[in-house]
Amino acid sequence: MATRSYLFVTSVFAIALLLITAVPSADAALLKPKLMDSESYGETWTAIADLEDGTYVLLQYVFTNAGMGDGKGGCRALVVGPGKKGHNAATRVDRDEWSYNSAKKSLKVGACSLSSSGGRTTFVARAGKISVRLTLREGLKRVRPPGHRVRAGDDFFEAEVLIPWADVTADVKAPGYSKRGVGGKGFLDHTRSTAMPPDVASKWFHFRGFHGGSPAIVKLRLAPKAGSPSGWIWQSGEAKPSKVSGAKLRGGKGGKPSASMKGLGGSCKVAATKKLFTYKPAEAYGVLGKMATTFIGETTTTTWRATLTKPDGTEVRGILEQTVID
Repeated sequence: MATRSYLFVTSVFAIALLLITAVPSADAALLKPKLMDSESYGETWTAIADLEDGTYVLLQYVFTNAGMGDGKGGCRALVVGPGKKGHNAATRVDRDEWSYNSAKKSLKVGACSLSSSGGRTTFVARAGKISVRLTLREGLKRVRPPGHRVRAGDDFFEAEVLIPWADVTADVKAPGYSKRGVGGKGFLDHTRSTAMPPDVASKWFHFRGFHGGSPAIVKLRLAPKAGSPSGWIWQSGEAKPSKVSGAKLRGGKGGKPSASMKGLGGSCKVAATKKLFTYKPAEAYGVLGKMATTFIGETTTTTWRATLTKPDGTEVRGILEQTVID
C-alpha cells in the first residue's frame, strides 16, 4: 500500500476513534485483537445500553495502525441522560498501554477494561469526565449474520454479533448525570477492517430493539454505488439472523430516518421517533478532520430512539444509529 503522509494517517486515527443462545461461555479469542500489518487496519468492540430511566450509553474500543506506530488503542464513551445533552469523550493509547489477558479473558485499554466470564460481560470505560460500568448478564457467542464480510478490492470489512440482547446493570457518571445500579438492556458487537468507510458503504442503518415485544435487531447497508440496501433481521427465539429482501431506506442527515423490508415472514418497518445525538468526527477534529475527509468521506452518525413494527403488528422499541458517508 502506498505510503501516506503523517498528517493523513493521524487524521484517520482520530476519526476512527470517534466513529467508533444456549448459555454461552466466554471464548477468550473473542476479545483478542487480531492485529494486521495494513496501515488501514481497524478493529472495534462496541457496546450499547438502553437504560430504564431513559439513558443511552455507548462504549467502544478501537484498535488501529493509523498514525505514528502500529497497534494503537482507543476507548470511547458516549452518555445521553434522559432529557439531557449528550456527552462524548475518548482516550488514545500507544501499543504498550493496552493489554490482553487470555487467562482472565480481559482486554484493557488504559483505564478501560472489557472482560467476560461466568456468563457475564463487563465493560468499564473512563474517558474525560465520563465513567461507566456496564454489566451485561450474558457471555460471548460469535454470530456472523448474512453478508457479514464485505470485500472492497483487496481490502475487507467484517462484523459479528457477540451479545444480541441482554439484561444490563449500569453505573454511570457524566456531566449533569450520575446514577448507580440502573437496569436496562444491552448489546455488544465486533468489527474488523482494512477498507476505508466510503469503500464499504454510503449508509449504515442499525436498529437494536429491546422493549415491548420480543427483542430484535435490524442492520442494513447501502453500497457505495447506491442501488438497493442489503441486510438482515434477527429476533429473540430464532437461532440466527436471516437475510431481508426488498429493503428501502428513507431520510438522510436531516429528517427522521426509516426503513421498510421483507423479513420475519412479512413486511417490517423501522421508524425513528426522537433524536438523541449527532456526531460529525470531521468537525470535532477541525483542520485535520477536514483534510481526512478527502480519503474517508464526510461521516455523520445520528442516534435516535426508534420503533420496529413486525408483520404481526407488534412493536419493539429501541435504539437506531444511522451513519451517512459522503
